[in-house]
Formats: sequence, structure tokens, C-alpha cells
Amino acid sequence: MGCLSLWETLDSFKQHDVQELCRVLLDDVEKMMRGTCVEGTIPRLFRGKTVSYIQCKDVEYRSERREDYYDIQLSIKGKNNIMESFVDYVAVEQLVGDNKYDAEEHGLQDAEKGVKFLTLPPVLHLQLMRFTYDSQTGQNVKINDRFEFPEQLQLDEFLQDPDPMDPAHYVLHAVLAHSGNNEGGHYVVYLNPEGDGRWCKFDDDVVSRCTKEEAIEQNYGGPEDDLFLHHSTNAYMLVYIRESQLSEVLQAVTEEDIPQQLVERLQEERRMEEREQLEAHLYMQVQIVTEDQFCGHQGNDMYDEEKVKYSVFRVLKNSSLAEFVQHLSQTMGFPQDQIRLWPMQSRSNGTRRPIVLDSGTDGTKTMIELSSNENPWTIFLEAVDAELAASGMTIPKFDKDNDVMLFLKMYDPKTQSLNYCGHIYAPVSCKIRDLLPVMCDRAGFAQDTGLILYEEIKPNLTERIQDYDVSLDKALDELMDGDILVFQKDDPDNHNDLPTAKEYFRDLYHSVDVTFCDRTIPNDPGFVLTLSDRMNYLQVAQTIAERLDTEPMLLQLFKCQRRLPDFLLLHPCGLAHRSTAHVTVKGPELKTKITDFESSWFRDESDMDTSVDIVSSQEIARGSGDTVDKRKLIQQHLVLLLHAHRCQRQEQNSSEPRACSLPHCRTMKNVLNHMTHCQAGKACQAILGSPASGIQNTIGSVGTGQQNATSLNNPNPIDPSSMQRAYATLVLPYMNQTQTQLQPQVPGQQPAQPQTHQQMRTINPLVKAVNTLTS
Repeated sequence: MGCLSLWETLDSFKQHDVQELCRVLLDDVEKMMRGTCVEGTIPRLFRGKTVSYIQCKDVEYRSERREDYYDIQLSIKGKNNIMESFVDYVAVEQLVGDNKYDAEEHGLQDAEKGVKFLTLPPVLHLQLMRFTYDSQTGQNVKINDRFEFPEQLQLDEFLQDPDPMDPAHYVLHAVLAHSGNNEGGHYVVYLNPEGDGRWCKFDDDVVSRCTKEEAIEQNYGGPEDDLFLHHSTNAYMLVYIRESQLSEVLQAVTEEDIPQQLVERLQEERRMEEREQLEAHLYMQVQIVTEDQFCGHQGNDMYDEEKVKYSVFRVLKNSSLAEFVQHLSQTMGFPQDQIRLWPMQSRSNGTRRPIVLDSGTDGTKTMIELSSNENPWTIFLEAVDAELAASGMTIPKFDKDNDVMLFLKMYDPKTQSLNYCGHIYAPVSCKIRDLLPVMCDRAGFAQDTGLILYEEIKPNLTERIQDYDVSLDKALDELMDGDILVFQKDDPDNHNDLPTAKEYFRDLYHSVDVTFCDRTIPNDPGFVLTLSDRMNYLQVAQTIAERLDTEPMLLQLFKCQRRLPDFLLLHPCGLAHRSTAHVTVKGPELKTKITDFESSWFRDESDMDTSVDIVSSQEIARGSGDTVDKRKLIQQHLVLLLHAHRCQRQEQNSSEPRACSLPHCRTMKNVLNHMTHCQAGKACQAILGSPASGIQNTIGSVGTGQQNATSLNNPNPIDPSSMQRAYATLVLPYMNQTQTQLQPQVPGQQPAQPQTHQQMRTINPLVKAVNTLTS
């Protein structure tokens, strides 16, 4: 079991190349077998031999070097299959001209350089070199080219001296596929355990049966335009077993084959697990968080509970606090007089802040009593600074009745970041002004630097402290241990996007981490963007496009919980997809209360944003000159469709329906009726006219067994006044009209002033129209 020792350090938390892991594993297992009855098993199974040679052409001189190998690395760039890679591996290189070989006493000579296989092992590991260095970008890139490998492999032609009694015929035993790119990915193993062609798929802890096609053909790789293959999922390592030794290598393991030492160890581990399960109710977990975890945190409170690295202790519930402190001191290497424990407590406002423990009165109490049955129990461990601890300094005294512990953060508007500045003990009667020199010192500012102070109360509630000449208990809201003071320079030239800490925390409150994945790639890790739930669709698409270096109108977003995409191009007889890049949005990754796109980007119909441009990928490919007009026309059509839909509902619900006087309303109602009943799909001949002709919809035959819809032909273009009325009906701004201009004016009341920092609204009327009309 010594092979696991190499991965018990920080390396065990890093993603390693599978070939590197295989080599380390085999090497370490081989070392552990030395001096035992199974010594030499690893070389016997996996080791082969090659000879590298240089043969002079004109003189009798030959240089050879024999080497052992445990795997063969095959180049796949420009190769179609595994046989071509083996041919390239043993290809003879000509050493001529300026590249002549120095044959010692013979001088420079024309020569041939190559490599030949002397032996091939019973178990042959082949690594397909899909990762290569790109000299243009200076980075490693993954080669996803199609590369075929057979189920039966014959390699006699590559042996220097093939054995006719034992031909080098191999059977494919395992395929290790990699999904992803150079930065990361996911491994899946396909195994032929009996060598009989019945394959199993090992995907982490999920094992299932799979077809031979899924294990072999679907891992060849291929170009992006191959619809039947996943572009970045392909074979990375292959394991072949020599046909003549198949039964020996894959023979069943009996109880006699298992060493007694291993049996005893497994039995002991099983007994320990059973004992722990029986005694689990007697123990609790204590999570220790130290001050170094606070550094770099850019959010509310002192740390992110999802990212923090705790030091976890398993302690008896009935053990005393004094016993735990002694154990903690010995384990973490701090003298007891240089540490203080602060249990983290949840406040009613949703934050978690520390409270003090009295080592004198609480020392004899049990851990479960002090934790109020909280399991795991999180404790902030305050410790003396390492440099001060070396000088023998002890933890400062703290009067829980008259002192308060405060955390300090410094906000930098230029970098829009927070910097942790430690904590302080201060008397409750202390004035705010008395703390300013400490803050300047912690931030590295001059002592006379003007500061602006805020109290971080809870998410999206950060209040500025105006009066510095009052005591802490009056300046701060409900003063308690663990309160947070945020300060920044009072800079009159501060014109940054988020100039104050209050605006920073407000922006943080609306930010959300969204994972975008290519929907055509299974298990694609994708990429994460930090967005705002106040963004509209176009702002989101623009941000994604910048990340992907493409155009926002060439993207299509899908919600992973929904079948229909969120953004579609409307066609009279259905929904036509527009996409050249497929992007799936993972709703569960959202970190705020708004958990999917429908609730965050499509919320309120009264807050529509109509500045939407829609261009089909076909139009872009043709380079049409009237693209702008087509965008405008499609937008107008959708608004009129939504108006007609509302008008139709009002007529249905009203006892005395009144005909709408808006031009084109009746035309759009007929379009809606046709869309509801048409079953022709793509074969439907109904089309939207060009921008020059206004609304010209010719609804022809709609399929067998269905009535023909009325021919809709309106030669009149859409006049601006009609469009303005349609927008006003939907309470939408038309052209440069603002939302405030749409509100009804009350006699004698002053017109509403537009807000200087008006919140960006989040609904897209075109998307809402599509969702409404297709629901």
C-alpha cells in the first residue's frame, strides 16, 4: 500500500496526467514487491525492450542502445490509425548532409537512425499523444483529430525477430477516454474484463454495461462538424493484452491468491469502521478556521463557507473545553496562552460572527453543551502573530463586559477589491475617531489620511458612519463582537465604477456565478462568468461573446432544466433555432436567491427592454445589405404579435368585445390562429415579408386534412404612429421614449423625473413574446 504515500501530500489534491499516475503506481508497486514471493510480477507483465541504433552506410560501424519500456507513446498528429503511428515510431531517419553522424575514428558519416522492438510485453500500454506544445500560443493544446484503433492488433512486423510460435497478436482490453481540454477534463474507462467483447463503462463510481461501438468507435475523436461524435471526448490511453496470454493475465483471483497480511489488514479496517459507526453518537466534529483564511475573501462576512479549508477535529461530546484546548494546542503547535477560541454563531440577519468563550468559567463545561448540540461546531482560532509569538508574547486580555472585538476591511475603489486588515480589541466607550490611526497603520496609509467608514451589517446592507466623535455602542447598530468595519480613502478624485464600499457590496449582492457549458460535449467543465442578476439578455450574450471571441447574435442559450431554449427566432409556423455555438446554462450554479434564468432575466412584463437586434445566421452568412431593416421589421412583428395576443384574450374575456382600431391587429390575429393550428412545420409556405413591403404574410396550404388559412396580404407599410400605439398598449418605450413618459399623468402633479442611476431592467420582450405565444 506504499504506492498511496506519494499522493498524501498537497499533490493528492491536484489533477495529474493519467500516464504519470500509471508510471508512479507501477514503479511503487514494483518496489513494494521486492523480497516477496511476487517479486518481478510488474516487469513480467508490463515491460518490453527496444533497441535504438545508428547504422553507418559506407563503413562498418553500428551503435546500439537497449532500453526497457512500460508504455509506448504514439504520435497521432497527421495519422489516421494506430498502424500508421507504429510505422512512424520505427521509421528510419537519414543522417546526411549537415546532419551526418560522428562515427568516432571514422569521422562524419552518412547513417541511418531508428528504433526496433526486441520484445512486446503481455500487457501493452499505449499512450496516444493528444497533448502537444503549440509554439504560436506558447501553451499545450489538445489534438482532437480522428484516430482509429482496432479491437484486434497484430504487431509482428515491428519486431526485430518475430516469434512464429508466439505471434504478437493483441486483444483490446481497455480504453481510457479523456473529455475536455488541456486545462482540465474528465476521465472515463471502458473495460473488456473477460476479453470476450462484452464492455463495461467506469465513470467515477458508476459502472454500467455499454456497447462495443460506444467503447471503441465513439472514442476515435473527430472534427467539430461530425454530428455523431463529441469533439473533445476521445481515447487517450489503450491497453492491449497478448492473445496467447489472455487466459493467464485475466485469470480469476481466488482466496488463496490474496496475501494473509492483506486479509488481516482489511479485516482490521472493517472492524475499525464498525467500531466508529457504533461509537459515532459519542463524537462530534469541531471545525477550526484561522485568520489566514480571511485574507483574500472578497465577499460578506469573514470567509466563504463553501471554499474555506477547515482543520477538522473528532472529539468526544462529553470531553471538556479545557481538554480540547490542550489537544488543540498540541496538535497545532500553539501554546495555550497564545490562543483564544471564538465560536462562530449565526445571527438573525443571516450573517455568522464570532462570540467569546470564557476559558475560566467555560473550561469545565462539555463540548456538546457549549456548542448547543451544533455538529459540526465551527470555531475561529485567534492566535498571536508568529513573529510576536517567537518573542514570547501572549494573547491580549479581553474583558467581555467592557471590550468588543472588531474586524477591519479596507476597500480599494481602483481595484474594486477588499483587503483584510486584521482584528482589534476596543473598549465599548471608545470613539470612532480613536480607531482611525489603527486603520491607517493597518492599510499602510499616512496617519493624516482622511477615511470614510462603513459598517457591514448584512448582505446588501452597508451603512456609512457619519459621526466619528461618538462611542462605538452609539455609532454601530447593535454593537456585538465580530462586527465589521470597512474603510476607504476619502479621495475627491475617485471616479471609479464602484467608488464606495457601499456600492461594491450592492453590486456583489446582485452578482451571480454562472457556469456555461457546450451542450454538445458530455461532462464539459465549461467556464464560469460572474454576472449580475440585473443584466438583460443582450448584456449577458455580449459578455459570453467576449469570453468566446465571437458575436453575441451567434449564440444560443439553453436552461438545463428546460427543453425549449430561452432565445429563439420566431417563425409563423414554429420556432427556428439560430446558433453557431451551443451554450448551456447550468441553473444550479447560481449563488443568489435567483436560481435560474426565468426568474432572474425574465421577470416582469412591465419592465421590457426593446432594444433587441435579431439576425439569423443565414443572413449573416450572406452578408445581406438590409440587415438593419430586417432586424427592425422582425422586432415590430413580434411586438404586434404580442399586442394581438393580448387583444384576443381581452375579446375572449369580455362580454362586450370591441374591435381594435390598431392597423395590422386583425392581420396578426390571423397569424396567431394559423400558428396555433398549423401542423406543416418546416414545409409550411407561410413567410414574413421583406422590410420594404411591411407585413406581407401569404398563408397558403397548411397540410393535408387541414383547412387553408386566409391569405393575408397587407401592402401598407407599418407607419410609426401605429407602432407607437402598439408599444404604448404594452407599456413599452418606443424609440427614445423613456419609461417615465409612459406613466399616466395625474392633473396637478409634477411629471416624474427619470432616475440618474436607473436600474437596468431584466426582461426581453421578444423572448417573452415567444414564451407567451408558444405556451
